[in-house]
Amino acid sequence: MKEFETHQGITKDAKHIIKINNKVARTVSAFEFLWYDQANVGLQGTLIIRHPDDGKLNVNFEQEILQLICEAKYLDRMDIDIPYGAKNALFTTVLWLTLFQ
Repeated sequence: MKEFETHQGITKDAKHIIKINNKVARTVSAFEFLWYDQANVGLQGTLIIRHPDDGKLNVNFEQEILQLICEAKYLDRMDIDIPYGAKNALFTTVLWLTLFQ
């Protein structure tokens, strides 16, 4: 886009398109950064916890984990690097579905 922007015969409409493209690129980059950071933080939680009252083991499985697995699946299909924890969650889910279907 920088080379295109410096071209001599660029029109006013093309400049507007370049601005829109740059804005979209910044937004996508910010989303990727936030998603990557959120994925790492979300995967730090303990999955199996002991209930403080009765001592029983419970699975600490939040809805965001399902969303993370779905997003990781699609990003993996697009050959986009995903955090290790998200890869591990995705691999474990695929393995579990394969073994227990």
